[in-house]
Amino acid sequence: MSKHRAHSPEFKAGVAMEAISGRKPLQEIAADHAVHMIQVSQWKKQLLGNPHLTPRDQETLDSPQDERYSN
Repeated sequence: MSKHRAHSPEFKAGVAMEAISGRKPLQEIAADHAVHMIQVSQWKKQLLGNPHLTPRDQETLDSPQDERYSN
């Protein structure tokens, strides 16, 4: 079984932008970056749903714990 890998927000945004460009099929993008095609699709949807966010803001969205509720 493989380990869960954490990808940087910059990596996610770069892969998502590549998918949005449409120059390559999702399968090829996923293979080039060693991630699953569904993951590429999810990152693409996140970026399209929040285009105003910077990669650092996206990291906050992806974080499993919300700092506001950690009291």
